[in-house]
Amino acid sequence: MTHLRENIYALDDNIDSLFTTYRPDVVITWGSDGGYGHPDHRIVSTLVTEVFQAQDSIPKQLLYVGWPTDKSLADDELKTNLAQYLVENLHKTQRKYLSYRIPYDEKDMLIAKEAMRCYYSQFTSEEQNEVFSVINKPEKTIYFRPFYGSNNLVNDIFE
Repeated sequence: MTHLRENIYALDDNIDSLFTTYRPDVVITWGSDGGYGHPDHRIVSTLVTEVFQAQDSIPKQLLYVGWPTDKSLADDELKTNLAQYLVENLHKTQRKYLSYRIPYDEKDMLIAKEAMRCYYSQFTSEEQNEVFSVINKPEKTIYFRPFYGSNNLVNDIFE
């Protein structure tokens, strides 16, 4: 338990250092649910939120990734366990709380796919491709819930 506590304190310090060094306008993380309950994502969300609350106006906005409750994930039979797990366990949020609705295009999706390739030791190419087919729906919008609640719809995270 002591080792875990030391790692959490170190991670907290590292996040604080990143905020101070890079002074981002916006930080995006998982919500407290970790997206799909992943314990590492839940811990990072908690620490990022704590550091954000302790900062003196840097960053200006904290956003949590969200998925609308009314948005379908899988229309077809899934072939990989990873995609099936995601569909069954992804925590969803009522659309009214997801006031940041950022459109994306195929160029953006290609960049995201390339970034996910760094997880090659965790997920096969087939798993990665199927996960992207699950989340890449015709709507082509990614949703965020702001730390500071808002009823205003936003299409640009830097507004």
